[in-house]
Amino acid sequence: MSLPAFGVKRPIVPNLLLFALLLGGILFGAHIRREFFPQFDPTTVQIRAPYPGAAPDEVERALASKIEDALRDLREVKEITSTVTEGSALVNIEFESGKDIDAATAEVKREIDALQDLPDGAERIIVDKIEANLPAIIISLYGDADERTMKRAIRKMRDDLRTLPGMGQIVVD
Repeated sequence: MSLPAFGVKRPIVPNLLLFALLLGGILFGAHIRREFFPQFDPTTVQIRAPYPGAAPDEVERALASKIEDALRDLREVKEITSTVTEGSALVNIEFESGKDIDAATAEVKREIDALQDLPDGAERIIVDKIEANLPAIIISLYGDADERTMKRAIRKMRDDLRTLPGMGQIVVD
């Protein structure tokens, strides 16, 4: 007897399974920890290598390939991805979860600093860890007031927000 035929002939069993699944979802769902902005540890280091005026194939040959080769021996690397455009290379190194990202960034910087035979036109290579600093809220102020009054209102709003517990960075543009 096939599974659909069994379900049609004996509807109590599928209904009990569905009820158990729904009940389990409700019970376990009520105990799952929820956060608006969950804490996570960054695992990616980004390398930006500017090479103004160079074609993508030249950037790949002169920079991206050399950077990738220099990073191949690093431990606990999950993935290395490169994006080459006209005038720059972007290399992302994703490390295994639990790796100390500050130590990994320092290790990547050492490897990049040891690179030789880079083209003369290439600018300084920048190594940074990628962090999720996404804004929680963006406030735009608009009105008929003069610029000085608006700036004063913005400063007051910024100062008021800074007094809130758990408030992170506030950027005023």
